[in-house]
Amino acid sequence: MTRVAVTGATGFIGSPAVAALRAGGHEVVALSRNPPSGKTPGVQFLSADLLDPGFDGAVLSRDHGCTALLHLAWVTEHGRFWDSPDNARWAEASERLARGFVAGGGSRIVAAGTCVEYDPPASAACDPVSTPIAPHHPYGKAKHRFHRALDEIGRATGAEIAWGRIFLLIGPGEDKRRLVPSVIRSLLANEKAKCSSGKQIRDFMDVRDCAGGFAALALSQAAGAFDVCSGKATTIGELVSRLGTLMDKSGLIALGALPDRPGEPPNLVGTPKRLFSETGFTPRYDLDRALADAIAWWADHPRT
Repeated sequence: MTRVAVTGATGFIGSPAVAALRAGGHEVVALSRNPPSGKTPGVQFLSADLLDPGFDGAVLSRDHGCTALLHLAWVTEHGRFWDSPDNARWAEASERLARGFVAGGGSRIVAAGTCVEYDPPASAACDPVSTPIAPHHPYGKAKHRFHRALDEIGRATGAEIAWGRIFLLIGPGEDKRRLVPSVIRSLLANEKAKCSSGKQIRDFMDVRDCAGGFAALALSQAAGAFDVCSGKATTIGELVSRLGTLMDKSGLIALGALPDRPGEPPNLVGTPKRLFSETGFTPRYDLDRALADAIAWWADHPRT
């Protein structure tokens, strides 16, 4: 049994990550600004603001006995996180958290990166070993800055460091303003689902599989950079068309009704082979299952 500290524990990835760790019989110290009021067996919730310079990550290892830290918290507000000045604050706070955790006796840190750290190839998949890193947005730049800091901490202290670059996530509980929920909500209301051209190629992964991948990384001894993704190329047009088919409302899918975003990469797909081989993790949810579960979730939460 391992005791793992998880930041962002009540978030989109954090909540299923805690569940995945508990399913394996491991104890969790879960950090969140607003912990739930109820109790979960094997989970100790701590109220913490990681942006507070007074928060010392050493408390997690020294006082709570956590040997591993799974750091998922960051600014994530839809439409804001790309260019938010809070990205720089999170990079600074995350480094402070990591240094404190190791100083208190922690030996392993796994943190969430992003696919937009890459300079993606026009047609091939990104690869954590060979694809150049060249982020263009403050979000990607801040993540990369933190990754470099983590590597320095690992070299200086001997702590094990693993960095998981997340691609595109879907699944139950996703922000309603994102692509899949916005299409589902339109179709549930029998309205046209307006989309871009749909030609962009992307790598979609169920959030529960992403969480399971991070849990597996936290419990392993694997070190270095990993792509946390499905490795499967799907166009946005194919994705929304599958939603239309699953909901029997294909006639409401309006591809090309909205312009493509300027500067969007035409191709953004990852290579999860290293994640799978070095942790033994195997995804459980294919694209149709992920979409079907998202449809069911939104049908049950129409006012969310």
